[in-house]
Amino acid sequence: MDNKIKTVINLNKGHLKFYACLKYLVTPFSELDSRIPKKCRLLDIGCGYGVYSIYFALKSERRTISGIDKNPKKINYADKISKGCRNVNFNVLDLDKNYALPEADVYLINDVLHHINNMSKEILLKKISDKMKKNNILLIKEMHSGSKIKFFLNCINDKIMTFNKKLYFIEKERLLSSFKKLGLKVRHYKLNNYIFPHIIYICKK
Repeated sequence: MDNKIKTVINLNKGHLKFYACLKYLVTPFSELDSRIPKKCRLLDIGCGYGVYSIYFALKSERRTISGIDKNPKKINYADKISKGCRNVNFNVLDLDKNYALPEADVYLINDVLHHINNMSKEILLKKISDKMKKNNILLIKEMHSGSKIKFFLNCINDKIMTFNKKLYFIEKERLLSSFKKLGLKVRHYKLNNYIFPHIIYICKK
């Protein structure tokens, strides 16, 4: 196990320590990290309890990580456990309301799009596209439906973790069409060695 993962897990307490362990087992920490420059300003959109934000900050001190989420309790928790990590900060921001995004070199949307409705998706992607400059990166990690069994398992997991809230999965072709309309060039990769069907999109101007 990556030593930085161990550090992140040990920062957590109680059931959230188990949550961090589960995250490590079923999601692609290293694959995302390898696609983020070692020196950059990264905006982690929908950061939750800050597990990924803290990990990326620990992986390179030359990164400045800003995590945003609409849940104040999650933000307060992430802020509390990351006190010893100087290059990460957390703030409350609700994607379902009127908002302004901070500037960044890398915009990360990690398993967030399927939790917000289609209109909110369009607004978010447009806001990011408008902010992006040459060499900026929009990095998205989502689920694909190519593997029906894995996709079903992820749906069950999401329903449990969100207390049965509605999910808004978007097909790969529709998302690629949205990128094209926004003038973004995109590469995408399916990650097949996990229990859930992950897909990564790397978008640039």
